[in-house]
Amino acid sequence: MSNENFEVIFAGQLVAGAELEQVKAKVAVIFKTDVTKIAHLFSGTSVVIKKGIDQQMAQKYQSAMKSAGAVCEIRDSGQPIAAAPKPAAPVATKQAAAPPAVKRQIASHAPPAPQTTPLNVTGNSIVDIQASLAPVGSDMNQAKQEVAVVIPDISGLTMAPPGTELPAQKKAPPPPVPDISGLSILKD
Repeated sequence: MSNENFEVIFAGQLVAGAELEQVKAKVAVIFKTDVTKIAHLFSGTSVVIKKGIDQQMAQKYQSAMKSAGAVCEIRDSGQPIAAAPKPAAPVATKQAAAPPAVKRQIASHAPPAPQTTPLNVTGNSIVDIQASLAPVGSDMNQAKQEVAVVIPDISGLTMAPPGTELPAQKKAPPPPVPDISGLSILKD
């Protein structure tokens, strides 16, 4: 049975003492987008930021958002999300419904949903997995092995005394001439 049944929910709440504009800017960096595209997250309605993850990963998302100044909640996917109060419905009038083309045009003005898969959380924004890179040229092989040194036996070698002329090296005989008697040249 999978334990990936948690979700991270954000309802626009800020950490005590955090300024709204700074938090929006930091959250926009986490989502790798601009502030205008994530403004709807701060409307006060509950928004699922990430779902279908295990509790440890949900806590990492919560930590990243908290470091940006936003308070998130982790819930089991089986629990219902508390509904935010809905605005009063307008009184129905006898106007005709808008044609489908107008409905599409109205829907296109809504801001796009933030990119949540993956959340683009960096290692530096999650305290538990902060890491750094080694400088260029660093020795990455930390395990050093001892190499057995083999000293060759040179007891049978001797040296000529200083000033002795060494004999000239004998030239190797030239290789034998190959037998080409069986070859012939074709003429056109």
